[in-house]
Amino acid sequence: YQSPPFLKMVHDIHEIIVSEHMPDTPPPAPVRGAAPFTTLEPIPAVEVGQILGLLEIVQDQRGKVNVFELDRLTEGDFGHTLSVVMGGEMLDFLETPKDLVVLTDLGRKLLAADMNGRKLIFRQQLLQLDLFRFLQEILLRSPHKQLPKEVIEEELVMRLLVKDVDLLFRHLVAWGRFGELFDYHYSTEMLGLLESAATPASAPPSLQ
Repeated sequence: YQSPPFLKMVHDIHEIIVSEHMPDTPPPAPVRGAAPFTTLEPIPAVEVGQILGLLEIVQDQRGKVNVFELDRLTEGDFGHTLSVVMGGEMLDFLETPKDLVVLTDLGRKLLAADMNGRKLIFRQQLLQLDLFRFLQEILLRSPHKQLPKEVIEEELVMRLLVKDVDLLFRHLVAWGRFGELFDYHYSTEMLGLLESAATPASAPPSLQ
């Protein structure tokens, strides 16, 4: 397993995995004049605590670590580690040049903040994602700023290619509750917009 051919094969496999799941090319910019929220990107099925924990691991590695070494330092399988990295990257807490996972300045700011500060930064970053801006907008237009779970899931199914919309909904609620965007009542299955988040989707709250 230390022979040059074997090591080269491992390197090649790593390159394929990284290029597939951590591409350096950014997603295409929205087309000017296109209808808003016609295509939405789902969030990975990971917990907020897992994202925060992974950020702390990267910070402990001086803010930069190889993704395969990062997987060794975590308890989940490699696919789950990639999902957590993807969640952190979507929120701009991480960058992934080549096979590295790098903590951004915003990620450092998040980790340095107290719990209230973390929630505020998290909410601001959620509102940079079309998916959460879309949910904010439809809740703002609804009576009492709340909608049934089944209505939200119907909207998601129409706009997203997801196999398990219930799983996606659960993580949307969890991320939104941590960022103090949403409130969800399990007894009535109603998703509501918190008063502190009832601002136009085009104007996310400022940290200034």
